[in-house]
Amino acid sequence: IEVTRGGEAYRYYNINGDGSKHDYIDNIQECTSSSSDKSCKYALTFDYKKDTSDVGFAVAANQTSGIRTTTLLTDFNGDGRSDFLYTNSTGKVLSVKIAGHDTDVITSNLKSVNDFKLTDVNGMVIPILSTHKRRARQLSGMQRPISLLRKRCRI
Repeated sequence: IEVTRGGEAYRYYNINGDGSKHDYIDNIQECTSSSSDKSCKYALTFDYKKDTSDVGFAVAANQTSGIRTTTLLTDFNGDGRSDFLYTNSTGKVLSVKIAGHDTDVITSNLKSVNDFKLTDVNGMVIPILSTHKRRARQLSGMQRPISLLRKRCRI
């Protein structure tokens, strides 16, 4: 790595790895030149346990809580902060909490936690209720979440 100051090379850093597929860094050495007559400080050497095995994740078991709540975390308004979409303890009330704002109820008549889905509308994640019988009613069901998010996200 070459560090410049005023367009001129100022320092060089040699980073030496172990060559494994994980490429652990063994040491870093600061030098004043990249040539063979360079003046270098002693290398900073790293000494740590190198795990060279592959990291695998396997689900051993699944456990459900029995509580009828569902919570989804996503960034609805693109501000980089987690917003919440969740149901209450009865599973009937679907609410959204935009980070830094109040909580708003989207519907209080949710039949099942499977009755809504998240979709992307022009780069925003929008909850869509599917409890309505046909598309015309689905569209009317979308107006509340969209207007809610417009208010919260200033779109």
